Order: sequence, then C-alpha cells, then structure tokens
Amino acid sequence: MAPALWRKTVEALLTVLCPMVLCVGIGAAVRGSAVFAARSGFFQFGVNALIVGVLVLMARRWPTGRYILAGTLITAVLAVMTVRSGPRIVLHTAILIAMWVAAVYVNVKIVGLRRRGRILGPYVVWAFVFAAGLFGAGVVLVILFHPSDVRTSLVFYAELSALTGIGLGMGFKVLDWLAFGFRTGPDDIRDGRKRRNLFAE
Repeated sequence: MAPALWRKTVEALLTVLCPMVLCVGIGAAVRGSAVFAARSGFFQFGVNALIVGVLVLMARRWPTGRYILAGTLITAVLAVMTVRSGPRIVLHTAILIAMWVAAVYVNVKIVGLRRRGRILGPYVVWAFVFAAGLFGAGVVLVILFHPSDVRTSLVFYAELSALTGIGLGMGFKVLDWLAFGFRTGPDDIRDGRKRRNLFAE
C-alpha cells in the first residue's frame, strides 16, 4: 500500500476509534454495563462518538460546502430510515444528527486545532461545544415531547452531555498525540526540523 493511502486509512480509523473508545470508556466507568445495553439511553455514548468521528473526518477532508451538503443528506437519510418507528423517533434523529453536523462544523471549521492554546486549549473548547450542543438538543426534545418527568430527563441529558463532551475532547486529544507524538504542539521542532501534523487539513 502506498504511504499516502496508508496514512489516510490509518487517519480514518483513528479519527473514528479514538473518540469512540474514550466516550465508551468514560461512560462505562460512570454507568457500567448500561453503556453496552442497546435499550439504555447511555448506549448513545458509542453511537454519538461514531457519528461525530465520521463527521470530523469528513469536515477535515472536505471543503465547507461539500461538508454541509453531505451532513444534510446524512441527516435526511437517517431520519427517513426511522420512519417506521414513528414521527417522534424521526424528529429525535433529525434534531440530534443536525446538531452533531453543526457542532462538528463549529469545532473543525471555526475553532480549529491550533487557535486556543498549546496543549489542551482547543480540546477543552471542542468538549464544551459538543456537550453544549447535545444538552441543547436534549432540552429541545424535552420541550417537544413533554416527558412525564421533566427533571429526570434534563438530569439524564446533562450527565450524557457532560460525559460525552469530555470523552470526545479527550478522544481527539489522543488522536492529536498519535498524529504529532507526545509533545507540546504541532509547531514544535524536534530533531532540528519542523514536523507536520499527519492529520492536518
């Protein structure tokens, strides 16, 4: 396999696996086996991380217009796939996927990786944006669907959002470490020469 193709393949795998492993790991540490139960709300740790990993990969590789078009199509396709489950599930899916498309756009296209500090700065911002986006979507869903216990639903979304944001932020930081090596930042000089981020846009 050619070096360039090998690098892109490794990049794609790590961009999806790093946030997924960290999200599921953090979720399991707090909520145990519920993270692996398909009927549990906390199963969303892995599902959300998978979606975000794919979207981040797309956003890094594609120009803005193409990314937004692809994100819109993905949202529509996933919503249509849930039609048999009823309008509530369709709306739930559409709102969450659209939120992830928007949050990834903000983090990748606006915040970037090198504009908010040398080590953890950008990933703290990424974590906050992801958590705020998920909680905001949760609040919208609570308002639309009027669950019997609003407080419990809001507490659930608050916990899910905070842990998901932390997991995603840490996951993409691990990805950065794997891309740059364990050093302070992408522009540091090692062995007398500047090394480029393997996964840079």
